[in-house]
Amino acid sequence: MNYQFTKDKFERISTKIRKIDELPTYDEVVAFMQFLEDKSIPDEQKPAKAWNKFCNEAFMWQIPNQEFVKELASTILEFHDPITLETHAGIGKLSYWLRKHGVNVQPVDDFSYRLPQRMDSLVEKLDYKQALRKYSPSLVLNVWMPGNADEIKDIIKTSFSYPSVNYLIEIGHPTRLYIPEDVKSLPRVSVDRYTTSILDMITKDGGHRKPTKAVLLIK
Repeated sequence: MNYQFTKDKFERISTKIRKIDELPTYDEVVAFMQFLEDKSIPDEQKPAKAWNKFCNEAFMWQIPNQEFVKELASTILEFHDPITLETHAGIGKLSYWLRKHGVNVQPVDDFSYRLPQRMDSLVEKLDYKQALRKYSPSLVLNVWMPGNADEIKDIIKTSFSYPSVNYLIEIGHPTRLYIPEDVKSLPRVSVDRYTTSILDMITKDGGHRKPTKAVLLIK
């Protein structure tokens, strides 16, 4: 992709990625990633030596973009305006923008990570079990959940077995997704093509390699 960066444009995209109330396009995020991974540009001219370092410093593992949010909102709204719960919501940026697209979503987080840009008025301090009891959601959204494989498995099994939950969307690395044995259907979620995350890579020919997958579980 041919995308010419100027200092002002670079700073603008960086701001869009970091701030809750601003949202970059998919192409802007990929171009920004290409800039950080470009070995011909001296490190001192970049805010971080690599894309993953930038994401870590920004405390963001899944980077929302306009196309990703639009596709995810469209998928959720197919289920007739479900009560949606986003667990481990971090700074709450994804839920903030899903709400802008008409999704009835409540972001929660146990605040185990201290995130300077988090808005406490947006993200409620609850662990996922407390949130399930309080909100009785029909759809649970889990995006790049922290923890080891056993912890993630427990989160998914507990959430999916809760009486009110009929749907669960998992987004993350394929090796960290858990699919219960008794799931009835497993269609793919169309947001795959627009995911941008901390583990993305720029190939030698300038392409964008994205390992993130999204799955929809239906009870």
